[in-house]
Amino acid sequence: MAGVSQSRLKFGAMPDPIVTDPILTEFVQRLKQRAEIADFSLTPWVKPGRTREWTCHLAGSVNALLHALAATGTQGSWRLSKEIVDDFAASGRKWAIVLLVRTSQTGYLLPALEVRQRTESGQWSLHGGTYQVTEGPTLNPEYYFREFDTLVFRLLTRGML
Repeated sequence: MAGVSQSRLKFGAMPDPIVTDPILTEFVQRLKQRAEIADFSLTPWVKPGRTREWTCHLAGSVNALLHALAATGTQGSWRLSKEIVDDFAASGRKWAIVLLVRTSQTGYLLPALEVRQRTESGQWSLHGGTYQVTEGPTLNPEYYFREFDTLVFRLLTRGML
């Protein structure tokens, strides 16, 4: 995965990443259904060797990159790839990270500025190429959504907040 430049990324030319987590699978299905009626489309945003993460380009009314992760464990805990954060930052596009908590309908929609602030300040520790994110004080409650429709509304009306 390392060493492939941003310019070599292929948008839509690769198959969809393999999604095995049931919460993430349901989230992707919901987002695809909503895209049909909300004037945006989803295109896989992948690069060679990256098949395990769900990352896409939302085109149309949203026009941004989005990466979603489902929490592991009983307390919300996520492993966010530094490579994805760096690739998104280098893309020149708007972007956000979705951290799902226990269901496909609840979680955090974190805009790029918030993610960069947390990673650069060390609030999310970096271990083995991934940022360790846990539910608690390093996640601002203003980015929390309790319903899927709230997530879509924020994407459509505020861009990436």
